[in-house]
Amino acid sequence: MNRVNGWTLDWAADRVGRRAILLLRRNGQAVESQRCDVFDGEQVRDLVATWCQRHRIPQEDLQAALTAAAAECFAAMRSGRPAERQSPAPDPAASLGLAWPDPWPDPVALADVLDEAMRYVQRYVWLSRQQAAAAVLWSAWTYTVERSDVAPILIINSPANPTGVCLTREELQAIADVARRHNLLVISDEIYESLSYDQAPASIAGMYDQVICLNGFSKNAAMTGWRVGFAAGPDEIIQAMNTLQQYTFVCAPSFAQKAAVLALKADMTPKIEAYRRKRDIVYEGLKDTFRTVRPGGAFYIFPEAPGGDGDAFVARAIENRILIIPGSVFSERKTHFRISFAAKDETLKRGVEALVNLAKTFE
Repeated sequence: MNRVNGWTLDWAADRVGRRAILLLRRNGQAVESQRCDVFDGEQVRDLVATWCQRHRIPQEDLQAALTAAAAECFAAMRSGRPAERQSPAPDPAASLGLAWPDPWPDPVALADVLDEAMRYVQRYVWLSRQQAAAAVLWSAWTYTVERSDVAPILIINSPANPTGVCLTREELQAIADVARRHNLLVISDEIYESLSYDQAPASIAGMYDQVICLNGFSKNAAMTGWRVGFAAGPDEIIQAMNTLQQYTFVCAPSFAQKAAVLALKADMTPKIEAYRRKRDIVYEGLKDTFRTVRPGGAFYIFPEAPGGDGDAFVARAIENRILIIPGSVFSERKTHFRISFAAKDETLKRGVEALVNLAKTFE
């Protein structure tokens, strides 16, 4: 651990945090909000272009440092194609209340806005494997797209929150084939892309031309809340996203963009090794008691609860001072629960032991 002006910075965020603190100290360099550029904005763009080259995305079709992933997805949904119907997304998945109605509702009626927004996200596609031997149900997926009244936007997330499942190149190619057949715009949330443990991360970019890839720094550089990320995709949509951001969130914080330059250059190997070890501690400790899949990425695992009632199991766990998240937060089903293994090894070992003991007494 290192301390900077009273702040404790772990090994994952030390250099990035130091740079940001230094930048915040400098007078007269707090804000620069034209487009999404900053003092050395081209440096950010060049480094992001390296990421795009790896996934075979044309560099000219590039939006850099838009802001955090949630804002990227919001901008992509509003800039892509009209959300007149429903947009299919995986189930389970992190909350996706971002496909806003068109025209925009009265912003004062926030509750109505949120209700309408959630109505546009349909989670009827079970893309996340629940058993090691189970395949993604492409036949059911094809049927859903062909027979349902859906908007021409498909949302995917790999590595996934909450399951940690990584879609393979074959699975992504199958998604690309479906998208091409139905002329869908694919929004690919790849925020956990750098946290892949068993194989190189695969991306749908390069398999299909109507793809917007979203990425950022909140996970790999411990920059959650710093509101900086990037998107890459077709030039027409990226330009529309640029226009939208100018009249909404304007730009990513300038000091965070500076720090992101360092994050893009960082060697992720030590962090990946540490999270792989944490993943193994949790998976190996749970697999004989809970039905679950070994996560291939991110820092989550999504076990099935004893008796198939995740809400009840989570309530009992909380009574026993074990903090886990019910699967119903991410899914129309309530059969599972989510664990984050972004914690100290000893904490994870104690938590796994407590969950196993709780499962033995759960009826």
